[in-house]
Amino acid sequence: MKKKFVLFVLVFVLLTIFGYANLPTIEATISDVSIELNGSILELKDANGEMVKPLIVNGTTYLPVRAIGQNLGLDVDWNGKTKTVVLTSNAPSNATSQSDNVANSAPVTNTVANPNQNITSSGNIKIAALDKKTECIIIKNSGNSDVSLAGWTILSVRGEQRFRFPEFTLKAGDSVKVGDKSRGQVDFHWLEDKGVWNNSKKDDAELYNGKGELVDRYED
Repeated sequence: MKKKFVLFVLVFVLLTIFGYANLPTIEATISDVSIELNGSILELKDANGEMVKPLIVNGTTYLPVRAIGQNLGLDVDWNGKTKTVVLTSNAPSNATSQSDNVANSAPVTNTVANPNQNITSSGNIKIAALDKKTECIIIKNSGNSDVSLAGWTILSVRGEQRFRFPEFTLKAGDSVKVGDKSRGQVDFHWLEDKGVWNNSKKDDAELYNGKGELVDRYED
């Protein structure tokens, strides 16, 4: 009986070694690669708030999906039953889908809000100015508290073009400038095709919070 048991253990070990020997070899390196979004270096953090870094596996760079998704204003969940990473947009969801200019390298289907809805109180976050010729719009925080604009959306009503803020906090009393960086200094670059704002026809600007509520409208 003892000999049979020893033989069984030996066969099991050999099969295990053989199985692992047939697995592909992966060389992974923790990378110091920086991820830049609209001129800003992203801070990549895991679900516990700890800093994480990209991995280089066999010459290919892999980014942590949770950290990247959250920087793009997305909710990131894990479905253990189906082993699926689920990305959910925080943008409004009751109009036509548009391409997201914030992340050209990682397209995500999103929606814009209904331009006919009533304005919800936005506190102190307002559209301060719109210069259609220079393709620049300014959002100002006139309050005394910092406000996170992650997931907030600027909408060009006529063209239904939109800019969705990544992880970003607008400090009290500060402004943020969004527009074409080739025409001047901006905080976030936004340019679709040859331009966003219609210079010959009425083109209002609207601002939506992360819940998809219209918080301000700038009449052209």
